[in-house]
Amino acid sequence: MVPNITTSAPTGPLPDEPPKPPSGPTREKCSSLSGSCSKCYAASCRYCELGPQAWQGGQDPAESALAQTRNLDYACSIFRCEDLRLYRPGTQYSATVPIDGCSSVVQRPIAAPSTTPAAQSTASSADSGKAGIDKHETQGLEFLDSWTEFHWLAIVLPIAVLVVIACGTWCRYRPPSCCRRKSSRVRVAPADHDGQGASNWDYTRAGQLKMSDIDATARALTEAEEADSKVKLGGFSRRWIVFGVQNELHQPQLRRLGELLERHPTAFLSFHEDWRRADDASIQALAVLLKRRNRTKVQGATSDGFSSLRLPLSTSMAIGELVMEALSSGAHTEVDTLTFEPPDRLKGTAVSVNLSQLRLSSVELNLNRQLLNNLGCAAACAFMRPWASRLQAVRLLDCGLGDEGAAVVARLLTGKPGDALSASVPPAPALRELCLSSNLIGDRGMHAIAESLPVCDSLQRLLLDRNRIGPTGAKALAFRLPRSSIREVVLGSHLGGNPLGEDGVEALAATLDDKLPRAAADRAVRLQGLALEACGVGERGAKALASNLPKSELAFLSLARGDVGDTGAKAVLDTAPLGLASLDLAGNNLTDASASPVADALYRVPGLAVSIAYNQLSSSMRALLSDEHG
Repeated sequence: MVPNITTSAPTGPLPDEPPKPPSGPTREKCSSLSGSCSKCYAASCRYCELGPQAWQGGQDPAESALAQTRNLDYACSIFRCEDLRLYRPGTQYSATVPIDGCSSVVQRPIAAPSTTPAAQSTASSADSGKAGIDKHETQGLEFLDSWTEFHWLAIVLPIAVLVVIACGTWCRYRPPSCCRRKSSRVRVAPADHDGQGASNWDYTRAGQLKMSDIDATARALTEAEEADSKVKLGGFSRRWIVFGVQNELHQPQLRRLGELLERHPTAFLSFHEDWRRADDASIQALAVLLKRRNRTKVQGATSDGFSSLRLPLSTSMAIGELVMEALSSGAHTEVDTLTFEPPDRLKGTAVSVNLSQLRLSSVELNLNRQLLNNLGCAAACAFMRPWASRLQAVRLLDCGLGDEGAAVVARLLTGKPGDALSASVPPAPALRELCLSSNLIGDRGMHAIAESLPVCDSLQRLLLDRNRIGPTGAKALAFRLPRSSIREVVLGSHLGGNPLGEDGVEALAATLDDKLPRAAADRAVRLQGLALEACGVGERGAKALASNLPKSELAFLSLARGDVGDTGAKAVLDTAPLGLASLDLAGNNLTDASASPVADALYRVPGLAVSIAYNQLSSSMRALLSDEHG
C-alpha cells in the first residue's frame, strides 16, 4: 500500500450539505463494495483508507497507520478521498489504494467515528513530498475533465510561441534547405547597364547553378558575340555576369567560369561578398579568378557603406594568403575589408583586416592593437608582399600573433613563399624597424624571426618585449644577431619582458663582442642598446654580461627587475664601458652594499646615468649619492 496523504485536523463546522455526488455509480453501490478494492475499482469507484482523529500531530501517515491498525477501516466511495471526510466525521487522512495493491488489503473493524465535525484542508507540500505521493497522483487525471478551452489555450499558446521563435532562430543563423526560398530558374535578358555598351546578365535569382547552366551561358555569349560582330563591324559589348550567394558556386563551377573568361573576352564576372559557407577548394578557385585584373569584381556593401569580402573563420592560412595576394595584384579597390567570420555568428570571434588602412602607405605595415591572430596576420602580410621591397617599418603590436604569425612575418621579410600556392617576391632590404611586442610569440616564432635578420640589411630596431620567448629562442637570436645590422634589441620593458632566464641571457651576452662578426658580414654598425627588463637575468646572467661589456659598444643597458642582486650589480658596474650612457638597475633588491660600486662607476664613466629606483637602499645612502652625483 502506498503512503497516505496527511491532512490537518478539522478547523470549522461541517457544511450544511455534502457535495453533490458526480454522475456515475451510486453511493450505495460503492458502499456495498467496501470489503474488496478490486471490485470497487471495477465499478469505477474509489477505494480509500481512513483513520480517526487521534492520528493528527505531524506523524508520518504510513507510520501512524501501521501503529494503529486496529483503528483502520476502508471505504469504497464515488467521491474524492477529501470529499469522503465530509461524510465520515472524524476522518483525519485518506489515501486511494492502488489497484495493484488490492490483494494486500484486509477488511478491518470500523472504528467508532468521532462526533467532531471535520473540514476539508490540504496538507503542506513538504508533508506530501515526505509521504512520497502527489495530490494529482492520488486523484489520477480526473482534474483534467474540469479544464476548459481557456486552460488548454494558456498551456499550448506559450509552447507554440517558443517553437516558432526557435525555428526562426535556426533558419536565421543556420538556414537549412527547407528555409530557403525557392528561386525561379529564369535567366535575365541582357540590358544596358552603364550607358557605355556594357550589360548585366543577372543570375542572382537563378538558384543553385549547375554545370549545364554555365555551358548554356557560354553558348549564349558565343551567339551574342557573333551578333555584335555583324552589327558593330568587329566591335564587342562588355557583359557582366552577376552571381549571388543563392547560386552556391563551388570549385567545379568556378573553374568552368575561368575557362569561360579565357574563351570570351567580352565576359566579366561579378561575385557576391559572402563566402562564409565555402570550403578551401572553392575559395582557392575564387582567388584564381580574382587575380584576373579588371575581369572580375566583388559586389555588396555592409551597413556602414564599406564593401567586405567575408570568408569562413576556418579558412587555412595558405588560402587566406592566396586570396589577399589576388586582391592586391588584381587591383580590387572595391573591397575595403577582408573578414574571416564563423558561419554561425554565435560561435567564434571574427577576424577583420582593414585593406583601406594598408593602402594608405606602401612603406609601412601598421596594424597595432587589432585582433588579427595568425590568420589575419597572414592575410595582411600577403597583401603587402608585392611591395615588400619598399617596407621601412612593420608594427604589429598587441595583435594576438603566435609562432605561426611570426613565421609569416619572417617570410615577408625574406621574400620566401610559405608553400607552393604563394610566389616568391623580393625581400625587405629597406626595413628599419620591426615591432612585434605584446603578442604570443614563443621559441619557434623567435627562431623564424632570427633566420630573417641577416637578409634585412637596414633593420636597426627589433622590439619583442611581452612575448613568450624562452632560453631556446634567445639562443636562436644570439646566433644570428652578430651578423645583422641591428643596433637596438628590446626584449623587456617596464610593461613586461620574456622568460629568457639565466641561460638565455648568457647566450645574448656573447653577442656583445660583435666587432669581428659584423665586420665579416660587412656591417657598419654594432649593437648599441639591449633591454632585458623583467627577463630573469639573475646573478649568473649579470656576470656573463659583465664579462663581455668591455668589448661592446653599448650605449644603454636595462637590467631592471632582473633579480641580479648586489653581486651581479657590482660586476656590471665595475665593467661598464666608457661609452655607456644609461644603466637601469631598478627593482633588483639592491642594498647599501651597491652604493659604493654605483659611485665608482659614476666617477669612472663620464655622462653615465644609473637608475637604482625601487631597491632597498637606505634613505641616507640615497641622499648621499644624490648630493654627490645628482
